[in-house]
Amino acid sequence: VSGSFVFMNGCTGNDCINTRVDNCYLTDAACATKAVDHLIQLGARKFLLPPQADNLPRIRTLSTAIQARRSAALPLEFFVYEGYRWENYNNDCGEYTADINATLAPLTVEFPTSFVGIQLMDEPRKSDLASLQLQVACIRGNPNPAIRSLKIFVNLLPLDSNLVKDPMLDKGAAAFLTPAEYGVDCAAGGITDTGKATDLVSKFTSYVIEAANMIQPANGSGSSYLATNIYPFIKTYNNCAAAREFVMSEGLSTLSAAANLRGITPVSYTQNTRSLGSDPSFYYANFHKLRWSASWFYSLGGRSISNFVSNNYDGKSTDDDVLQGMLDNNNDPTTLASDAQ
Repeated sequence: VSGSFVFMNGCTGNDCINTRVDNCYLTDAACATKAVDHLIQLGARKFLLPPQADNLPRIRTLSTAIQARRSAALPLEFFVYEGYRWENYNNDCGEYTADINATLAPLTVEFPTSFVGIQLMDEPRKSDLASLQLQVACIRGNPNPAIRSLKIFVNLLPLDSNLVKDPMLDKGAAAFLTPAEYGVDCAAGGITDTGKATDLVSKFTSYVIEAANMIQPANGSGSSYLATNIYPFIKTYNNCAAAREFVMSEGLSTLSAAANLRGITPVSYTQNTRSLGSDPSFYYANFHKLRWSASWFYSLGGRSISNFVSNNYDGKSTDDDVLQGMLDNNNDPTTLASDAQ
């Protein structure tokens, strides 16, 4: 979808960042240009950079390629990830401000039109939001007008995450609830326990509203984006259309309503990925399935999508966890690329 976000996954999983430099868009200018050009052809206009807070050379490699392709007709933008750095400072605004003014402020000068925003912690729990609220206040209170006017992007948990039901769980325990846990009977093809369904939606609504209030534009600050990543074609829903439809309808409509009421752009991640192993967690979503899921979101008030994921991702431990992206490890389009257009 033209004008959409793309989630950049750090080249080829963790391999490129930690040990490799070949074909990596964070370390090689030609590779960065190649990746950006292909993603532009697929409709990307906003780039969510991978976590590289303490490595400005890598940020600059990709950002330079984005800036070079930017024009009035092609208004490319990028966001830097600021989840880890804030956590490292334990809510200390003074130290955080000094750090980002030394590291991010130069980017606002070097890339004044394309560097537009900050992405907060990915998939925060409700119990994380108080800390993130302090981070947002710290950013918006920054003495540098270029920093305090940056846009804020935050991606929330999906409706059926067990961390929505119990936000005090450790994030390492993140998993999907089973349909029965939120009142859906797959065999019956619908909700059979309205109490469980209502309880989960109520908790998700409270979580989304708190996050939306936290990033609501105010006092001349930049605009905001509120996202969630509901992937419709995964193992959880493979034999349970009722669960898929419940999670999509309730999750996407709740997010869109809360965001739109506050002048925030609601964003949904699209499943531009699939597992390559023998026991897939992500099933193949062709062009028609992607259009179906995006249309569902827009009909529920959505206003933008984020393509997940840019490149093949091999950062997990088994073959069954290897994910194919829109580009391969050489930054060439994969078979999924044509489905993304």
